[in-house]
Amino acid sequence: MKKLLLVGILALQILNNALGQNATSCEIAEPFCTGVTYGFPMNTNTSAQSGPNYACLYTQPNPVWYYLKILDPGNITIYINSPTGNDVDFICWGPFSNPTTPCTAQLTANCSSCPNNTSNPNFYPSGNTVDCSYDPAPYETVHISNAQTGQYYILCITNYSNQPGNITFTQSNLNEPGHGTTDCSIVTPCDITGMTANPSACNPSTNTYSVSGTITFHDAPTTGQLVITDGSNTTTFNPPFNSPINYTINNLNSNGTQHTVTATFTGDQTCTYTVTYNAPNPCNQCNTDAGPDFSTCG
Repeated sequence: MKKLLLVGILALQILNNALGQNATSCEIAEPFCTGVTYGFPMNTNTSAQSGPNYACLYTQPNPVWYYLKILDPGNITIYINSPTGNDVDFICWGPFSNPTTPCTAQLTANCSSCPNNTSNPNFYPSGNTVDCSYDPAPYETVHISNAQTGQYYILCITNYSNQPGNITFTQSNLNEPGHGTTDCSIVTPCDITGMTANPSACNPSTNTYSVSGTITFHDAPTTGQLVITDGSNTTTFNPPFNSPINYTINNLNSNGTQHTVTATFTGDQTCTYTVTYNAPNPCNQCNTDAGPDFSTCG
């Protein structure tokens, strides 16, 4: 018999105990990219969550969940191996436009008795199941065909043997023509390290001002935008993002109150930074309530 483990491979280094063993459900899957070899200790004495269709995995003991994001389109082959000889199995779902919204209703298969890819290599995909194997060997091979840029795939790997041990995995077709690549920015966390906000003086003719500043960061995502907002006023930058970035937001109403400026990378919405400053006091009293349109003053 076999098992279940949804794994999406982690970081730019070999995974440690906590990382692998924390990703016990789809909703908290860890990111991974396939350009390096990963290793992690397997879970024991745990069970899989209900909800997903596990296709060929008739049992799903000790799962670990991960997800990957496609950078360059093409085929991706992932070789999974247990150097400690544990019986490992896997299932892979996709493609998706988000790594968490598919959990768990979109983890589907259109087969009642789904085969292993080792016995029927041309069977998958089925529903949203891309590939699946419940083979007793200590190694497995995941096949993702014709992956497209920006798509996400969710991978679950299980430890059927329920014995302590390790798993390693890596992309094995990097030297083949037509291979795809994965986006390693999802495992190199974006970090905005600093941001300034400097208001200009109030312009008496319009009772408005501008705020300018500098944003410093590292490991910015390669997609999306950098969006800087002050209330309803916004300025945006497109990739590639090179630190530092200087910004200016114009036509803000001088009202003497505290303002908040927020910078967010839409390609990684956890990568955000906020600063506050005080707007200049009104400098054209007849227009303090008129906003940027001062035609009411005469």
